Amino acid sequence: MRRINIITITISLFLFFTGCVLAVESGVSVTIDGVKVEFTQESGSPFIDENNRTQTPFRQTLEAFGATVDWEPVTRTAVAEKNGITVRVPIGTNYIYKNDLMIVNDTTSMIVNERTYLPVRIVLEAFGADVSWDSANRDITVSSDGETISIAILAAQVEAAMAEIHSMEAELTTAMSGRIEDETEEEVSTLRVSLFFDPIMMKMTQTAVDYTGTTIYIDAYGFQEGDAIVWITYDNFEGRYVRFSTSDITYTVVNPFVAFAIRSLDVIELATTEDSSIVKLGGAISVETLDKIATGSGSIGQMWGAADNVIDEDIIMTMWVDMESKTIMRYEIDMSDYLSAAARYDSMFAQMGMVIYAVTMEVTISNINNATEFVIPEELSN
Repeated sequence: MRRINIITITISLFLFFTGCVLAVESGVSVTIDGVKVEFTQESGSPFIDENNRTQTPFRQTLEAFGATVDWEPVTRTAVAEKNGITVRVPIGTNYIYKNDLMIVNDTTSMIVNERTYLPVRIVLEAFGADVSWDSANRDITVSSDGETISIAILAAQVEAAMAEIHSMEAELTTAMSGRIEDETEEEVSTLRVSLFFDPIMMKMTQTAVDYTGTTIYIDAYGFQEGDAIVWITYDNFEGRYVRFSTSDITYTVVNPFVAFAIRSLDVIELATTEDSSIVKLGGAISVETLDKIATGSGSIGQMWGAADNVIDEDIIMTMWVDMESKTIMRYEIDMSDYLSAAARYDSMFAQMGMVIYAVTMEVTISNINNATEFVIPEELSN
């Protein structure tokens, strides 16, 4: 029973990693390239919305920025163009478009008193501007030639880039420590994955060493069969292949690299190498974000679904993104606090008398669109 703990958690972690306005007082000012934007009663004035984001009059702000603006009445979309970039802002939605790239935001554009307002940061950052907020003076400063990395835009770019990948390889190392009754356990697992899309085919090889020094080997194949993924696994303890299937292909494939998590992170460092630039991101993933990512995945969300209402621990994530290809190269996840809390509410762990101290995972992605091809043995695929 004990030996499946690290295996279950490792595979689950892999599958997992998939109108009303509340306006506070005005007095917000906007300065673009050193020139203060003049707002009038006719144009409307900036305000802070219910999501604590600054909304500014669309036309006045974008024309001051040097963009050409337009309005599409049928789709209720504000449009701005500058330097070959077209930004479209559908009213009442939490996303905008930079050319054909959809960028999700944490607030919506809106019409107030027959005037169109835009969430100023995300729109101007879509044009490459540097937008900063001085909370003490309530002043927004915009530099049109800024180079600040926008998390919202980067997340959209990564999501689009990952959607174009047709094969990849990954190595996942999971370390877990805990206690069962009076015995301390430490287990380390390494999972190597080759993954192909359309159709989906996976080959996974896992080596796990438990606290007794016992080594467990697992070979697994996964392949698409209709709307499900069929898994065939073999380990040195069972001594035989076991076949089972899981549904929801989308979550199985996308969740390990889901861009949704990036939106919760902050830029820590930008390093330039001879080949490319790498941005390091980091931060805490909240339970609410975890729920959105895990819902329907058949992994973490279901393993401790009943505990979600009582667990408020964050997951700590660090991620490295190649700024040229906009693909994730590596990420680290510390789920210690979350899983430690979750295990206290899980009946299986309670029956075992198990306490989790730490669970961490490190993932390295390689050979994007150049994964080593393999063939599933015919006797296993039938």
